[in-house]
Amino acid sequence: MQILLPSYNPNISDILRAYFIFTKMDNSRDTRRNFLIKRFKSGKIFILYANPECEMMLEEEVTEHIKDMEYEYWRLVRSYAKTILWEMRENKENSANEILL
Repeated sequence: MQILLPSYNPNISDILRAYFIFTKMDNSRDTRRNFLIKRFKSGKIFILYANPECEMMLEEEVTEHIKDMEYEYWRLVRSYAKTILWEMRENKENSANEILL
């Protein structure tokens, strides 16, 4: 789901769009992640991932492609997949550490 925000001031750091990306897993578990498209004061535009603890993680730069929504969507899917894989790896390592304790 894409949330379009009102026009922004190009001279300040601002959020351009927000995305809620989700999938339904086979075991009826939903996976939801939040991403932002943010313009920084430098003029560079990045995808940011907002984790459940509200920490922002810098993902890909999309400055050169800001008007290409197809490019942005594919980069969001890539960031989403990368985030899910990283979390699965973290959970697997944490489970293995718990077994060792």
